Amino acid sequence: MERAGFTCEHCLSGKATLHVHHKYYETDRAPWDYPIDSLECLCEECHGRAQDVQVRLKRAVGRIQLREQMEELLGFALGLAATFSDDVIDAFSPNVLRGLCQGLGLPTAEVKALLKDGQIDGTSLRKLSERKWIELEHERELRNPPGSDTQDAGGTPPT
Repeated sequence: MERAGFTCEHCLSGKATLHVHHKYYETDRAPWDYPIDSLECLCEECHGRAQDVQVRLKRAVGRIQLREQMEELLGFALGLAATFSDDVIDAFSPNVLRGLCQGLGLPTAEVKALLKDGQIDGTSLRKLSERKWIELEHERELRNPPGSDTQDAGGTPPT
């Protein structure tokens, strides 16, 4: 809580009752044995919402029947998490790789070309993702130059 300045890290409230929220739990690990980046300081209301989302996610994951779908979901989650870390991601199956690419909206072939021994680091993924966003923005500008009377990709007429 001290690290967060005794403020909720979600809504920034400094007056509500605060809780330490564990982003995940592992079997046989004591609550105080987690890395600092796996903890959040949340007010009572935000903590309740975060716990509700975790329960809903666990229920949804629990309904997935096929191992291939679980691997794809894992890849998707790893891709989203990669935008916040430099961790090395192990794309140990084609399904994990597919989910990873879908999570970041990247072409599988381009990510596959960056793999080293089936792994890729978050920095490489972020750079590729940023490059792809710049390319998409450039394409959009070419289709709809400033001052044109055409609609943008979202179908919204220019103002």
